[in-house]
Amino acid sequence: MAARDPLSHDDYTVGWICALPLEMAAAKLMLDATHPSLPRPPTDQNTYILGNIGNHNIVIVCLPSGEYGNVSAATVAIQLLSSFQSIRFGLMVGIGGGVPSSNADIRLGDIVVSQPADTSGGVVQYDLGKALGGGQFQRTGMLNRPPKVLLTALVTLQAHHFTEDSRVLEFISDAQAKTTSRTAAANFERPTKEDLLYQIDYDHGASDTCVNCDRSKLTPRPPRDHKEPVIHYGLIASANQVVEDGTRRDQLARDLGVLCVEKEAAGLLNDFPCVVIRGICDYADSHKDKKWQGYAAAVAAAYAKELVLVVPIDQVKTTPTARDMHVDLRLVSDLYESATKKRNMNGDDSEGSTICSDISARKKPRLHFSGSSDPEESDSTDHDGNSISDESNQENAFNIPEPPDASQGTESYASVSERPTARDTTSEEGSSDWYESSPF
Repeated sequence: MAARDPLSHDDYTVGWICALPLEMAAAKLMLDATHPSLPRPPTDQNTYILGNIGNHNIVIVCLPSGEYGNVSAATVAIQLLSSFQSIRFGLMVGIGGGVPSSNADIRLGDIVVSQPADTSGGVVQYDLGKALGGGQFQRTGMLNRPPKVLLTALVTLQAHHFTEDSRVLEFISDAQAKTTSRTAAANFERPTKEDLLYQIDYDHGASDTCVNCDRSKLTPRPPRDHKEPVIHYGLIASANQVVEDGTRRDQLARDLGVLCVEKEAAGLLNDFPCVVIRGICDYADSHKDKKWQGYAAAVAAAYAKELVLVVPIDQVKTTPTARDMHVDLRLVSDLYESATKKRNMNGDDSEGSTICSDISARKKPRLHFSGSSDPEESDSTDHDGNSISDESNQENAFNIPEPPDASQGTESYASVSERPTARDTTSEEGSSDWYESSPF
């Protein structure tokens, strides 16, 4: 991969976060070209790989060795956004545990991509909540949705795959050709090891492999007639713990409808707008091993490349930076849950129309990074250096549009032709965009 003249930090618009060195290696192989490194401020402890995929300049970063989980991922993301302030969106790419069910025939080597649902941004932090009486657990809070430019790209790619094959295997083959040895290329080959799913109540023995496991305890599944990874879209469960129990895994499937479990994503989504992409390397049970990790990392990285290539560069340029889009989702979540409780109790939805007003009254400055100037002063200009008035800055600290004013519905017009069109109303007041752009 040929290098080229250094770019500036502001030329990079896509952040790619990995948790393991193996995942970072797979990501690097997906680059069309690598770029020379750039200086880092003393407060940034990350190590980066710079390059491009098509017209998109990419920053690849990995969690520090031996550090895993939500907190470590959040720290890496914040330092990334501090050094590369033009990042528009991110990709969290790597391996994960599959959650097969009657609704999702997930196999080793498949790909799971986070996709928002009605009550989730695509990732569920299943260990965040309240312990209630009787052993009950109430999950609280919510995680942010990916930016619209990524959601649009997901739809585009899904539609394409209805009529055309995915390019995942093509990209893996290209990546293996870039390696300098057969041994290196073999790290990302599909294993010859069998894909075995054991019954949830059958625990693994003391052996490092499943050679001595009882084959009569396998869950019967029809064989696939192809070797291509299947791409699944849905919810991913994230927490600061590794799931190695089939019973726990299946409980998450029943309670939340998740397709995959992992450890880092929940630490990112409130600070770093991204899509999570996981290659399935095990079934999150006691029989898990590392045989499928290299191939799982490769298929996830290859899908990430395919996704980036369908993102129009002009849409990236018009997307707000990740720093500008940062929202204190815990505050928003508390307000939304309060409104939901009142609506459920009173049967009145009027509370929802006042949520944004409540947020405005409790706004905080935008995300502020260590080593920068005072928030009051730094917010006087936007990321392009344009001046912002204090009043405008306060009103837009969250970039959340205000809901439409219900009182406007009482205004009378002499004739239908005098009434503003829906398009005029949208452009002047943003009212029709409110529900679309609201983080609720």
